[in-house]
Amino acid sequence: MNKNSEIQQEIAVALAEFTPEVANSWDQSECIPDEVLESLASAQLLGCHMGREFGGKDWNSVELGILFEELGQVSLSLVSILTVHCMVQEVVRQWGSSAQKQHWLPDMVKGRTIAAFAL
Repeated sequence: MNKNSEIQQEIAVALAEFTPEVANSWDQSECIPDEVLESLASAQLLGCHMGREFGGKDWNSVELGILFEELGQVSLSLVSILTVHCMVQEVVRQWGSSAQKQHWLPDMVKGRTIAAFAL
C-alpha cells in the first residue's frame, strides 16, 4: 500500500462515524458539535501538515489535499473550518516569531485552540 492510500485509510477510520446524514444535521442546526473537532484532534488531523516539532505529522500539500477531499465527501462546512484552521497555522509557522510558534502551534495541532480570522 502506498503512503497516499495509507493516509486515505487513516482518514476513513477517523471519519467513519460522521456520515453525510449526520453532517447534514450539523448544517441544519448551524453547529458542528465539539466532539467532531475533538475526534479530528485525537486522530491528529487538525495539524497534520505541521512539523513534528509542533505535534503534527509533517504531511505535504498533496497529503493535506487528500484530507480535504475526504472531508468534502462528508461536510463542506467541516472543510471550511479546517481550511481556515490550517491557513492560520501556516501563517504562524511561516511568519510568526519563535515564541509565537511555540505558544500557538502545539495547541492548534492538538485542538485546544481552534484558529479563525476576521475579514
